[in-house]
Amino acid sequence: MPPSPTSLPSFADMPALREELRACIGQTLSSLDSSRLIVQCSIAIEPCDLFEWLEAQPYEQKLYWSQPETGGSTTAGAGAAEILRGDTAADLRRILHLIEERTGDAGVYFGGARFSHTTPPDDLWQPFYGCMFVLPRVRIHTDQNGSTITLYAVVRNGIDPTDELLAAVDNLAAPAALPYNELAVAERTNTPDREGWQHNIDTALHSFANGDTEKIVLARRATLHLREQMSPWALTRLLGNPPRAFVFCFQPEDGTAFLGATPEQLYWRQDNFIFSEAVAGTRPRGATEEEDQQKRDELFHSAKDRHEHEVVRRHIIGVLEQFGSLHSAEEQPGIIALPRLFHLHTLITSIFNRTIYSDADLLPALYPTPAVGGTPRETAIKMIDTLEGFDRGWYAGPVGWAQSSVSTFAVAIRSGLLQGKTLHLFSGAGIVEGSDAQAEWEEIELKLGNFLTLMGNRP
Repeated sequence: MPPSPTSLPSFADMPALREELRACIGQTLSSLDSSRLIVQCSIAIEPCDLFEWLEAQPYEQKLYWSQPETGGSTTAGAGAAEILRGDTAADLRRILHLIEERTGDAGVYFGGARFSHTTPPDDLWQPFYGCMFVLPRVRIHTDQNGSTITLYAVVRNGIDPTDELLAAVDNLAAPAALPYNELAVAERTNTPDREGWQHNIDTALHSFANGDTEKIVLARRATLHLREQMSPWALTRLLGNPPRAFVFCFQPEDGTAFLGATPEQLYWRQDNFIFSEAVAGTRPRGATEEEDQQKRDELFHSAKDRHEHEVVRRHIIGVLEQFGSLHSAEEQPGIIALPRLFHLHTLITSIFNRTIYSDADLLPALYPTPAVGGTPRETAIKMIDTLEGFDRGWYAGPVGWAQSSVSTFAVAIRSGLLQGKTLHLFSGAGIVEGSDAQAEWEEIELKLGNFLTLMGNRP
């Protein structure tokens, strides 16, 4: 009989896992190219529960990222080999340029940015800065090919990174049980309230009548006061793996985390190929197949929703054409079906001129799209800053990961900010000529309810 395959190291046998990692460090550093800025040591391991692993790691900075690619892939990161952060749109471009220069084929930086850099972060969002990207100290990545654990270090001033890599091995902890498994809400408050919402809609409609704007996306914040303090990893686990969703959680320090499950991809770039999509226009799912089809037809033939969607489609195509050549864009929108919602959807692909441009050019030009901001963009953002009464922070901003050859960014909708026993949920609705305040309030309630239902809480 042939010998049985050698089992992979796992967190069930920490001494063996540490021994394998130390051997990997020694082998990697013995043949290290002196020009290499980022050092990575990677081995295959037995899969583990990433949420339980994150709960146990002794670092403030932690992250989780899951994306709906073929077979699905998930990443958990703990600690920071490097943090790149700043306050302004110029800082975001600088950081993306640094990532482009540093990564080559090594290192993946995870992070995001504010919806708008026109105002500074308030106290709730201060730990996230205007933008922040982290190269994790330890990263576990799982896809259809299995799981790997990778240690990263950034070589600064020629200093040998051996000690910090070995310290990361010693700091590794085995997965630990999550403390809570359900979301229990004691009280909820809304910003703005119904009266404030009506005022905001009236102001937007007046702006359309004057020709100042064509569309504006107005959001609300629902603040949930919880009965128990929740681990962000328990809460992210409750989001599950919804179809088409990018599930994420970023913890910049203990006690605060931004998490969500967004169906909206901003773009995916593979070298000079760009994949993007316009998602705008919403209807609730029906209770039966017949009602489902009725809602689908109603959305597809709605002049208001088609107009809202076309504004987003035009913006994305216009930006992509600035940085390359349009490859294809569907003429008619399709419809994507989520567990409780339908959305109009258009797939857009483009060839990106990589000899001239990079993510540092594309990302700031593409977001905020009219799906979360409005048009004209600058006017809509000013109105949002004035009307909403709260700081969006990273809500509706770009979140994702980047390296020189590949990058992926999603739009951080269907999201919430967890701080201790308080969970702030955010959701918005596209307002165009003919919008009704009551209908838009109910649309946002539907989106918030969808998010709460994912976490096992009845809205």
